Amino acid sequence: AFHKKYHMTTVIVSHDMESIARMVDKVIVMDKGTISMIGTPKEVFQKGEELKKIGLGVPQITELMQALKAAGFDVRTDIINTEEAYPILKSLLEKSAHD
Repeated sequence: AFHKKYHMTTVIVSHDMESIARMVDKVIVMDKGTISMIGTPKEVFQKGEELKKIGLGVPQITELMQALKAAGFDVRTDIINTEEAYPILKSLLEKSAHD
């Protein structure tokens, strides 16, 4: 929103992946002074294992969706916020209640 309103680029340095997922359009991941990933939050956070290797993580909701997928549920793994996850999780819960 800031970038679009003021036409300025802002650099945010953080390990808080939930905040990053909500605030940015592009993520640049650095490891020991070298750029190791560049992309949208969805693109970068789908590389959870690679991020863990360099000491970073993904938003908790992304981790939950990836765990559900690994457990055999048909869910998207590119979810980065609760607003996106809510209808999917609600559907899974409703389906489970009827089974």
